[in-house]
Amino acid sequence: SDDGEAYTDDLVAAIDYATDMNADVINLSLGTNQYDNTLLSAINRARTNGTLVIAASGNCALNDEEFCNNLTAPGRMTYPALYQSVIAV
Repeated sequence: SDDGEAYTDDLVAAIDYATDMNADVINLSLGTNQYDNTLLSAINRARTNGTLVIAASGNCALNDEEFCNNLTAPGRMTYPALYQSVIAV
């Protein structure tokens, strides 16, 4: 949304669509502090299809936002960048 919110179902649908279209790369410029098995499954389906999945590592290096306070250093990375099958940038 314009407020920066997204629902897992929408993200999964977008990843599945890109996978079905044989996208070479999926860029996920988003992040959350929540592990989400449904999102991870969609990412893994994409990877199995040969699609490279890249995600933003987060915007918490300075730890100057409330959202960042509970993330662990160093880096204070977020999901989906924390998933092993994703390249974090």
